[in-house]
Amino acid sequence: MTAPVRNPPNVLFSFAGAVVFLAGLGLMVLGLGQVIRGFVGTDAIHQLSGGSGPDYRQDQLKPIINGMSALFVGGTVLTVGRYLWRGARRRGWRDRLGRLLIILGYLVIGAALYVGTRYMVAMAGANSGDEAQQISINYLIAVAAIGFPGALLVFLGLRIANEVPLMGVSVSAE
Repeated sequence: MTAPVRNPPNVLFSFAGAVVFLAGLGLMVLGLGQVIRGFVGTDAIHQLSGGSGPDYRQDQLKPIINGMSALFVGGTVLTVGRYLWRGARRRGWRDRLGRLLIILGYLVIGAALYVGTRYMVAMAGANSGDEAQQISINYLIAVAAIGFPGALLVFLGLRIANEVPLMGVSVSAE
């Protein structure tokens, strides 16, 4: 009985995956730093512990939301790097096509998350409740219009490549 022959990994895919993974990790670290700096700079810790809730202005929220945007995009880029790294082994055309669809889908989802943070900044600068409500409706429509096709691409890619999702979200309510 002989062991199955395993092809050596493609060095270019491994290198590209490592570089993209590290770039995503760097973006996440920068985003986290910006979020922390935004909270410290707006004196949010004092407001939260002092009894009155924080009353942020748009100029105070913008650095925090921009940091969240960098965290979202960094997480997406990091996940793309993981799929590139995992795709370094030669497994056939179905695997490559599936991984390509997965990567494209995650990039589209990352774009939806980025667009969502731009709407958050716009909501923070709204002058009235009606304006904020209209912005939030536009936010939901835009994120769904961009995010659902990305999720569909990821789903199809996972099925074609027989792969497991590396990035996910869960919500629970009590």
